Amino acid sequence: MLIFAVTGMGGVGKTALAVEAAHRALARGWFPGGTLFVDLRGYDETPVTADQAVLALLDALGVRDGELPPTTDRQYDAYRALLVERRDRMLLILDNASDPAQYLPLLPGTDHHRVLITSRDRPDALPLRVIDLEKLDPDESVALVTRALHDTDERDERPVREPGALRELADLCGHLPLALQIAAGVLRRRRHRDIASLVAEIREAGDATAVLDHGSPGTDLFGRPLALRPVLETSYRRLPPDQARLLRLLCLAPGPETGTEAIAALADLPIESALSLLEDLAARCLVTSVKSDPETPSVMRWHLHDLVRVFGASVVTGDEAWRREGEAARMRMLGFYFQRAHAADARLRWLPGLKEPGRFGDRGEALAWLDGERAGLIA
Repeated sequence: MLIFAVTGMGGVGKTALAVEAAHRALARGWFPGGTLFVDLRGYDETPVTADQAVLALLDALGVRDGELPPTTDRQYDAYRALLVERRDRMLLILDNASDPAQYLPLLPGTDHHRVLITSRDRPDALPLRVIDLEKLDPDESVALVTRALHDTDERDERPVREPGALRELADLCGHLPLALQIAAGVLRRRRHRDIASLVAEIREAGDATAVLDHGSPGTDLFGRPLALRPVLETSYRRLPPDQARLLRLLCLAPGPETGTEAIAALADLPIESALSLLEDLAARCLVTSVKSDPETPSVMRWHLHDLVRVFGASVVTGDEAWRREGEAARMRMLGFYFQRAHAADARLRWLPGLKEPGRFGDRGEALAWLDGERAGLIA
């Protein structure tokens, strides 16, 4: 059975991609049997269960009222039998899943049809074809906001008149489609104000989520609230305590990227424990691995989305105990950087005949570490 999963952080555009792909596939005749779509609301307070979803799917397949089987088991049997009988291939979209238990019972009992799942969590335990969706590049971000403004009023000259401000706005939105969509809505509402005014407001607040959510125009085309902070909060609240703690502390680290060893020092954890937790956070699309040497995974670096970083820092600020923990973590990281920078300096100053420093094997290794941690060292 061919099953695809589109994964990525909340607001990156997974649903929009799935729906657009479905429209294009139908237009090309790939799925003459049509499309079935179910929003599993996996990150809401009350996610849709598979038992609830199968009723919606049976209804879409024409089974309702008196024809509905009386028990859950027989409902699943009827659902799978109908899909087996369908000779025209169909596409089943199971959107916004947070747990495999929501969608595994809904998979067709035949490989004739295709399944597309969207989730903020990578289904690594399952043999699915995974497509990791990342933030847009700067040009794509600018194009998205420009198109959104021109769709409403093709005479809107702000994108052409203020290209620099528009690019800065895209940067402040972290090139996240949801943030860009909200920003475009705010600009449409403030149609008599320039883009630079919104940029200045975000910079003064220091938190794009606060400004954009305050001016959010409502809901998107799928009926979902156009708001950033609730999306980040739901992802954070689902974390086990050890992962939540590491994410909070990582949001306090200086620089856009941080090495595994530095993060281990920040969190006061053994390197293997820190690495395992970072991989868990990456599976939840909250951090991204930047590069890795398979022989030395401790040199792997990790990147946080700008909006996640700001959110996590605000969570720490709002709790006195977490603030104290954050200060202690910063001191540990400062000590780590001091020791490693001293060791790197010793290697760079070493001359033949002197006692050889032990931490770095050669000048290249020392320079590579200094270069990789440069942002943290000068912050």
